[in-house]
Amino acid sequence: MADKSPDDFYRMVIGKAYDLDGMWGATCVDGYGQYSIYLGYPKFRCTQTNFAKDIWNLRKESGILEYYEEVQAPFQDGDVVIWDNCAECPDSHIAIFRKDAGDNKGVFLGQNQDGTPDGKGGASFDQKVISYNGILGGLRPKIYKEQKDKRDRQLREKNQQIRASMPKTRKYLSNMKQTEIIKNTIVIPGVQPGVFICDPVCIALAFSLVFSSLLR
Repeated sequence: MADKSPDDFYRMVIGKAYDLDGMWGATCVDGYGQYSIYLGYPKFRCTQTNFAKDIWNLRKESGILEYYEEVQAPFQDGDVVIWDNCAECPDSHIAIFRKDAGDNKGVFLGQNQDGTPDGKGGASFDQKVISYNGILGGLRPKIYKEQKDKRDRQLREKNQQIRASMPKTRKYLSNMKQTEIIKNTIVIPGVQPGVFICDPVCIALAFSLVFSSLLR
């Protein structure tokens, strides 16, 4: 399965509208819900006021922190950000941070912003520059760190396998009495210097030596 990413989710949803609960059209909370589905997380509902700010205000008791890390600015691409009732978001708001836009503003991916109206009170996914004023906080999906940790672990394991194979390669080379190795060039007696050797074994040995030197 391919890794999840904010860019992948953007390409999947931009310009589309998702009304997950059948109420008030494609709301910002439905947009967050679609992001949760993409990440493989449960959708947490607004059970206090029926507005987006409930996602933040109920975070300690809802179980959402099992999947997200509570954060404050500066935010990272993919963080879920929640606003309280404020001048720019009168009924509170929830959207996905993409990048900083300067002047105390950021670019946010979400529904019911400036997207295409869906005819039911909501609007499709778009990206909009919104002020940081009024933000309650952010929720960082743990899956992104888990994916990075997995990639790093796989790389370490691969490097360990390569290092483990190096002694065998050196032993094989030491038994090659007819081959003299000078720096990164394999010179074979009887062959005119400067002539490229197309023998697969020689080529493989040359690459092994160079790679081994890089790992020391």
